[in-house]
Amino acid sequence: MHPVIPHEESEPVGRPIEVKGIWVHTQTAPCANHCRYCQLNHKRLANITFDRFRSIVERFREWKQVRGLADFDVVQWLGRSHNYDVNTLKGVMELSDRPDWHLDLILLGGLYWRPDDEMRAWLRHRQEIGIKAVVASFAGHGEFHDRWDGRKGDFDFQMRTLRVAAGLGMELRQRLFLTRSTIPFLGELIRKLDALPGRVTDRCIYPLFYCGKARRMEDERVTRETFDTLPEHIRKLYRSDWPNWRSEREWIDVVRAEDQIPEKVTLDLELTDSNVDRIESMSCDEIVADLESRTRTAYASIPSRSELCERHGDPSNTRVYMFRSDIERKWLDLHLLKNPVEFDRELTHLKTGT
Repeated sequence: MHPVIPHEESEPVGRPIEVKGIWVHTQTAPCANHCRYCQLNHKRLANITFDRFRSIVERFREWKQVRGLADFDVVQWLGRSHNYDVNTLKGVMELSDRPDWHLDLILLGGLYWRPDDEMRAWLRHRQEIGIKAVVASFAGHGEFHDRWDGRKGDFDFQMRTLRVAAGLGMELRQRLFLTRSTIPFLGELIRKLDALPGRVTDRCIYPLFYCGKARRMEDERVTRETFDTLPEHIRKLYRSDWPNWRSEREWIDVVRAEDQIPEKVTLDLELTDSNVDRIESMSCDEIVADLESRTRTAYASIPSRSELCERHGDPSNTRVYMFRSDIERKWLDLHLLKNPVEFDRELTHLKTGT
């Protein structure tokens, strides 16, 4: 799809981009954890009501329909945890306009602690509005997991909550992080999870993203040799897209081949206490035009993929990264250390974190 608002020839070009939609988000849900591997940025919470947030999202959906932009995505996100009240959660579920974005699960990470009886009631109320599953994330088990998640007792809390959810007939989904330090814990962790009651509909293992706080954990990233030689009972749990994961050495060849492919970009509209009044006073055309212009200016400050690759790619690095954007973020970090420049990185796909 072509950019919604054509840009003038005099505007910065930079690496080629293709606008595919807009992401409307804000930070209204606090997180109770302080995970060492968090892929998000910790930002000040916004004092924006859900009704106000919803009206902005719905205005973009109406604009999309009027403009006939069938392939233009309008995506929403309300915060880093699921510490919502039921009415807000129901509203978030209703906002989704695509089946593959339908929210039918609760992430246990970041939730406030509650005794089991309170958690049972809390989950049951969410079942009543259509929540079907709970998702637990583990970095090892026991005290090791607690240290990585930044909250003493977090492992026991998630395990107890999985039991409670199983008792309610909810689906159980589990994410296990693969790092050098968690590998020794995976076997016992899997045995502990197998001992839980209930129906596990998904259990997957994957490495860290290169994003947010996790950018500081490169020493924990597994190598291709480790990735390929772990026991079969662990390898069979790799997330389904694992054939596309590559070492930096392998990503270098991919990047060289894809250098001129336009970057598909979702415009980033973050609502904050300081900008929400202005956003509400602007038309959708004005918002999109402003965001696209600023986004193109940001991309004009970033070297091309091949330039980043040739300057900072390490063909000796066999550590595994899940996405091309992960390795590009790493190269951009290295580039900016030597060539500091002021630009709005958070508008690009190489943002440091949400």
